[in-house]
Amino acid sequence: LINIQNKKIKEENLKIGVYTRSWSNLMLGLQENDYQAICTPMQPYIFFEKLYVFSSVYLETGPVLIGLANSSWNALSQLEGQEVGILQGSTNALILEKFPSNLQRTYSSIQSGLDDVKNNVIQAMILDILTAEAYTKDLYAGQLKISSPPLTPEGIRLVGLKGKSEELVRRFNRGLARLKSNGTY
Repeated sequence: LINIQNKKIKEENLKIGVYTRSWSNLMLGLQENDYQAICTPMQPYIFFEKLYVFSSVYLETGPVLIGLANSSWNALSQLEGQEVGILQGSTNALILEKFPSNLQRTYSSIQSGLDDVKNNVIQAMILDILTAEAYTKDLYAGQLKISSPPLTPEGIRLVGLKGKSEELVRRFNRGLARLKSNGTY
């Protein structure tokens, strides 16, 4: 266990410790009450909601559509019959299955797919939001943009044990909502 830092979250007066642990040790520590909650990409599926309480999404990590900077569409449904790129081996092909009229083009590299979007070879590329932000704010700044909200609800949440962490999660959500409403987030 390595304590990297301790931060006090001002909005709700919460003290947060950041530690390095394996996934299994992280979950074990939560079960054994070593800490009140964890930040994790674990999704609030029905079978997890019987054991855990989940906060709102703190950091979105799901896939988004990347299009030309001047594109006016903002949803996959608006690209009917158009070609959309995905990375080889990506689970994003499952998203495209919901829109059978869209054509899928698979790429072995992000840059080749984004180059094809930039050059109007394909209409859009699906990438996770963190990667999409990095590319659209750096290498493709002014040329490409994130054109859709996340296509899935994936993200990092605060998760605690049901029956023990509800108040902490409520305070976390309240502080997060304040940070979003005042423009800090």
